[in-house]
Amino acid sequence: MNINLKNIAKWSLSLVALAYMVMPEVASVIDGLFGFGAEGVAVGMALVQGTNTNDGTEAADSGTGAGTGNLLYKRDVSQIVTEIKPDDFPLDTILRNIRGAESAYNRKVEYEEVTFRSASATATSSDSVSGLTQDVTFGNNKTFWAVDDIAYVPAVTGGGATGGSRCIVTAVNTTTGEVSFQAINTVGNTMTSLGSTPVAYRLGNAKTELDAQTTSVYSLPAQDFNYAQTFMAQIERSVIESKYNSISGYSFQDKVRQVIYDMRSSMERSLIAGVKAKTTVGSDIHYTADGLINKISKSFSFGTGDVTGGYTSSNVTVSNVIDMLENAFAGNAGSDSRLLLGGKEFISGLSKVDKYDRNLQSEGNTILHGVQVRRLISDFGVLDVKHSKAMDELGLAKKALILDLDHIYKHELEPMSVEELDLNKAGSRRTQDAMRMVETSCSSIRYSGSNGVHVVVSPSAS
Repeated sequence: MNINLKNIAKWSLSLVALAYMVMPEVASVIDGLFGFGAEGVAVGMALVQGTNTNDGTEAADSGTGAGTGNLLYKRDVSQIVTEIKPDDFPLDTILRNIRGAESAYNRKVEYEEVTFRSASATATSSDSVSGLTQDVTFGNNKTFWAVDDIAYVPAVTGGGATGGSRCIVTAVNTTTGEVSFQAINTVGNTMTSLGSTPVAYRLGNAKTELDAQTTSVYSLPAQDFNYAQTFMAQIERSVIESKYNSISGYSFQDKVRQVIYDMRSSMERSLIAGVKAKTTVGSDIHYTADGLINKISKSFSFGTGDVTGGYTSSNVTVSNVIDMLENAFAGNAGSDSRLLLGGKEFISGLSKVDKYDRNLQSEGNTILHGVQVRRLISDFGVLDVKHSKAMDELGLAKKALILDLDHIYKHELEPMSVEELDLNKAGSRRTQDAMRMVETSCSSIRYSGSNGVHVVVSPSAS
């Protein structure tokens, strides 16, 4: 792509210099990303060199010859785009910055979905007591128990079971979920019934002196997969357009910003609400990636009643927020910090908490992997709060996602790249400047089950 120096002088000197003064971080990134000619950019930068403290890339030639208009690949494009209004795309920005993307080698990206054993299980039925034993069926947790596990049922205190009944597991049928319990802290030869649907808590197992093995529970994680989706955007201007300045001052660089913004907006929405599918249209196959909201099965109802009609200072209290944090942090093996992405109505309601107390404190704003967030500190953990424009655009203004970023990964089959297209020479379109941005990627999420570390927060159970 050869850009005439005269044209560069017209719009690069004025508009690029103005852009550096008004939005230096954005203009700098655009120049580095698309390489609008080294001479013109250097002249524009020279006017405001002292004020540009966040230069997106070096204006020096990349080794292909100064002033040729070749793209400057000084840094990874995926990292460069995160500097363009990062707070408008918090999820996309964080996943690009938090760790290097894992390479994908196929459209079908397979990964392991690991589930931790929870601490308790609720029975679905029970048989009658027979001496010191009772058979209890856990229809929803058939592989929860293992032989020699110790069960604690605090609700049962009769028959000498001071502080609750303790039992040892003597047999497990993983097909039906039936478990045989034998009481170990009872008086006499008959145990007290555990009830029809007891809640039993799992303590440590108790092996014999000669035991050399134990039952392997959840030894293999479940396999899951996502499809890598191809995202593409194209920026171009016609031969005629390239010869004249826009009366309104709208430049090619403005068009570039607009296209990049639109592409990242759509990618952010796909990360949240996409669906995993392989669709055939005619003879063409389209792959779409699953969004996080489809994968997370743990939910929390923020309130009932008038909360569905809108969050107000009367129904959003410190107590509500602490209950939400308890649901997110307690009872799972996640990290001590989470990210909350909320729609505008949810964030507005959270902002109406009139004061915080010693159990929930606000540390104000901080930077999390390039995104500005508000940090809340509680006894359960640290919650970084961020308004998500994508949630609003998806009709999820009243909802929020609480995410454990340690267990969300980005996979790239084709990293984000920029290519010049000579459409005029190819005879397809009379364009002077044409560029294409493309990325083929998807995300994966671990521990997303009902006992997982991620939560979908809704205004009510309905």
